[in-house]
Amino acid sequence: IRHRAGVVPRLDGVQALLLTSANGARALAAAAQERDLPVYAVGGATARTAAWLGFAAVESAAGNVEDLTRLVADSLDPKAGTLYHAAGTRLAGDLAGRLREEGFTVMRETLYEAEAATKLPAPAKEELKTGRIDLALFFSPRTAAAFVTLVIEAGLASGCERAAAYALSPA
Repeated sequence: IRHRAGVVPRLDGVQALLLTSANGARALAAAAQERDLPVYAVGGATARTAAWLGFAAVESAAGNVEDLTRLVADSLDPKAGTLYHAAGTRLAGDLAGRLREEGFTVMRETLYEAEAATKLPAPAKEELKTGRIDLALFFSPRTAAAFVTLVIEAGLASGCERAAAYALSPA
């Protein structure tokens, strides 16, 4: 994860912060000193990260972009100010578009970029060679695809035969 250098969020007139990932929470905390605005997070891990980083009022939608849209639309008034979405270069869903349909003004700013790994770490290769991996966690379709590509390129696909894959969402 690479934070974008030189980005300073302009939060004047913003009524709430929107976070769709823990990486977004970390990037926002690195780019801005503001911790008093309410935060609406897509899920529990993102909400816990934001709270740990010192954001004072954090609510979790406990789900996905649709759940976050509903939480924000039910909790906030579109006339009370802009919503600030701390985003990465790749988005899962169109949070800003859905909230605009609800009458909100949304400022989405790209604060970080996730770069795909180009090779498997040595410990992962060793565990795959010996077939000792029981579980793989995937947090996005992109990470799952990158993992599959790297495993195949390393000739270690058979090391996944006994492993279960858990994903953050059906995507």
